[in-house]
Amino acid sequence: MKVAVLPDKRWPSDHAFLEEVLAKRLPTLGWDVQLFMTYSGEESGPMSPRTPTQWHGATVSLAGPEPRRTGTISTLLRRYWTRRRAIRHALETSDAPEVFWIRNDPFLLPMARALFPDTPILYQLSFLHFEAYDHSPRPMDRWITGRLGRRVVLDAARAADHVAAISPAMAEKLVSDFGIPRERVSSIPLAAVPSFEPAPETREWDAVYAGSLQENRELGVLLRSWALVTAKEGKARLLVLGVPSSPGDGARFDEEVKALGLASSVHRRSPVPRSEVAHWIRRAKIGLSVNPPRPYFHVSSPTQLFEYMAAG
Repeated sequence: MKVAVLPDKRWPSDHAFLEEVLAKRLPTLGWDVQLFMTYSGEESGPMSPRTPTQWHGATVSLAGPEPRRTGTISTLLRRYWTRRRAIRHALETSDAPEVFWIRNDPFLLPMARALFPDTPILYQLSFLHFEAYDHSPRPMDRWITGRLGRRVVLDAARAADHVAAISPAMAEKLVSDFGIPRERVSSIPLAAVPSFEPAPETREWDAVYAGSLQENRELGVLLRSWALVTAKEGKARLLVLGVPSSPGDGARFDEEVKALGLASSVHRRSPVPRSEVAHWIRRAKIGLSVNPPRPYFHVSSPTQLFEYMAAG
């Protein structure tokens, strides 16, 4: 089975599902997996395909460069357009796959269908991001990311031959709320890699938070709760393995830590490679998962919980 994977990540990628499932596991089952990915580069410049890279059992075909992320609408549009153009260029020079596996990016689906109309498409959805903006106080977010995003994502899901949702709850929502035929929807959770390290003799951190520092995580709730813990228990240490999604995420988190007087009890490490995350999680007594009561999180998969359990 020749599978062309079109992910929403740039190369190099430190993503558990891409590596553990697509690059490692599927090739052991006899699948010929080829990932078509862009790489980061300057804001402009000619497309420059690179020599295919072997990643475990999969081949990675690189195209790009993709504009750097700045958070502006113009850069976001350039990134989507550049990714589509670069990946299309790479696909045009390759043989037709037997299956397309497209992760999250709805703009890649019509492009893949136009190039190889007879190739079935599996569309994997890790989130319904438009729901996070339905009640945003910013009109631009509600109209562009909310309403327009909803239409684009759902049009892609309806056009795909099969949809892989991140959780049974999301799969049910796609069927009941958005009219995707039940026989065309499955649930495929994200991957968590078990750790076989011996348990540490002492756990130096009282708790750990390993996850995104995005604003929609509302980590102020976590920090204010931790301030109550320190007020009651005295010395308590929280390790944060935070992943900033934008340049301001880390600064915003650090400012709130300082404002709450938690500088001595909350330690935020710079991002560590995924291969080291389990090592750090195992050094804490409690794993914390923060999922605000928003529709965005109602159908997501609590990957953190699986990572905490996999780390022992």
